[in-house]
Amino acid sequence: MEHNHPQDPLIDLDQGVQFNGIGEDGHETFLLRKENITSFDFCKTVQKPYDLTVCLVLLRARQLAGDAFSLRSDGSWNEGGWRKAHNLYKLLWPEDVLSCPWRVRSEPDLLAEEETPSELTDGISNMTNVDAKETNLIQGQGRRQDFSDVGKVIRNLLSSCISDPTHRKCAQNELRWQSLPGVTLRLIDVFLGCIVDAPEGCSFLALSYVWGKTRISGLRDETMQWFTQNGSLSRAKNIPRVISEAIQLCGAIGERYLWVDALCIKQDDTRDKAIQILRMRQIFGSAKLTIVAAAGQDANSPLFASNPPGNRELSSNGIYKNSIWTTRGWTFQEAALSHRMLVFSTLGLYFECQDQLWNIDESSLETTALPKGENEWDFLYAPSGSELHAYYSAVEGYSKRNLTYQSDVLNAFQGIMKTFSATLDGQNNEFYFGLPTSLFDQAICWQTDQHCPHLRRPKYPSWSWLGWKQRIFWKSQPDVQTRSAQMLYQPVNKRKRLLFAQLGADGSSPLFTHQYSNRRPCYFQGQDLEDGEWAWGLPAALSIYSRGTSSLCLMSSLAQLMVSRVDLARTEEPNGLYSVMADSPNREVLGTVKLDRGWRNDQPDSMPFMALDGEEGDGTLVLTILMCLSNSHNDSDSREYSRVQMMECQIGEETWKKAGALLRLIWLI
Repeated sequence: MEHNHPQDPLIDLDQGVQFNGIGEDGHETFLLRKENITSFDFCKTVQKPYDLTVCLVLLRARQLAGDAFSLRSDGSWNEGGWRKAHNLYKLLWPEDVLSCPWRVRSEPDLLAEEETPSELTDGISNMTNVDAKETNLIQGQGRRQDFSDVGKVIRNLLSSCISDPTHRKCAQNELRWQSLPGVTLRLIDVFLGCIVDAPEGCSFLALSYVWGKTRISGLRDETMQWFTQNGSLSRAKNIPRVISEAIQLCGAIGERYLWVDALCIKQDDTRDKAIQILRMRQIFGSAKLTIVAAAGQDANSPLFASNPPGNRELSSNGIYKNSIWTTRGWTFQEAALSHRMLVFSTLGLYFECQDQLWNIDESSLETTALPKGENEWDFLYAPSGSELHAYYSAVEGYSKRNLTYQSDVLNAFQGIMKTFSATLDGQNNEFYFGLPTSLFDQAICWQTDQHCPHLRRPKYPSWSWLGWKQRIFWKSQPDVQTRSAQMLYQPVNKRKRLLFAQLGADGSSPLFTHQYSNRRPCYFQGQDLEDGEWAWGLPAALSIYSRGTSSLCLMSSLAQLMVSRVDLARTEEPNGLYSVMADSPNREVLGTVKLDRGWRNDQPDSMPFMALDGEEGDGTLVLTILMCLSNSHNDSDSREYSRVQMMECQIGEETWKKAGALLRLIWLI
């Protein structure tokens, strides 16, 4: 075939700029001029020797002329000549912020990987074609895949969920952010490549990942000015890989804003961190989609697993197999508060909303609907009447997870507590060291499988589950009909009707309701009963609790009981099982208690036990749970006690009286 010779280069204000091509189909001359000439309206720029030069000139023209210069392409912004061109452009004009010219203005760009100047100059001198292996791709199931392709699939699934009228539960919350001096909601602007204050009413994505041992300097006073400059994130060299890829993916999905904790919370500002942590519910609840990096070991891991096994018929509770992400404390509330999640699992890629679960095949990008199972964090829409049960489930799931810093145990659960803080099953509620005040007397009856004194968190009170690094559970289902907080508010006797307190509408003033026989207090205001006398009933506050202290001032029915030194368990576990008996001649066995063997050996023969919970039996109270206590100062005159362990039992009034139970004023710390 005979080819036309390349034409001489032409640069003229009227005629424009002509780039030489080779006179065969697909390698024609490219002409850039003022007038829009139909014959030159479209020019292929794939694998031609002038690709990089043409792309760079077009980008510069677009940048200088703005919307007056129309540029279209069927190529990928992050591939081939375009990728080489915008990396070279950043080298030549580093202060400019590039956007993909053929996208709508509101759509953000992907942030390309940085290339060294030598790579770029080599590209100019050699005019070589761009190898697909060099493009900004990510590993997925044995082959490399472009974020833009994955982004289209995710965008379609997201659009389908949003437009489906049956998916009303999936809709994110309206963002209501009250800015305080120096504390605003910050987001990564993928379009500008920097951190900005969130525009009013904007939609955004959020990233949930594990830090691991990765050292992330993040947003700090010294980096604030840098990260708020246009293009700073694309030039930064220390952005962890999972964050960098999430930024790119956000753009591929067509979203402009992304929230990432390391870059949106000032890591060296105690006040900013405290307020932002309290607003995790607003952040993840208002995110349009949460990107979950469940396949990674740390923040430098890629989003995609290196070798996922391919499609499997799984439900939502099976896609997190072998994931470190499901073992970390902070990620629990991030999942629980999210309305939609894009999960990069060790088993593949999944899109999960409140109603459906989809698998996205990483090779073919085909989607497959899977059964929507239940996760331990699925309680976002717990109906009234089951909210306390949902909260119990949340604590049980969260308490199994790990925290790098044990001091974070409350902070990493603040979003969950905010969900139930206003009302709980229709009752006014707040939280006092992790326990709901509207049903405090039931909630304090939490238990653990083992007694592990070495797993104590001394920063928090012993009576709160926050004070222990153990899996927490409640033995019985919550009784929503019997709501009492008499361990927080002192019961009163009004018009000869024994009443007990509940949290009032203003969050502090007590209301009073009729007493149920299974919540009989051992003491109430005005009762003619003194410390050291026989008392029958459950603990009652001597005064209204103070949020500023972690100790409970209680009038309690307390007995000094004998604890056997004979281990009934005979297992290899650290705990032994010991009989608990009344300190009386017949030594009646009242129950058994699990205690750490070494700890038990160091304790005296008898220990204090407090009546904690009961049930109604023939119209009278029957004790069902005793709390084993430890005198904090090993001083018989001290009234400070710590929680040790729970003991289940069935003890009536006469049996408890014979055990020597007396009214005691104590401080439970």
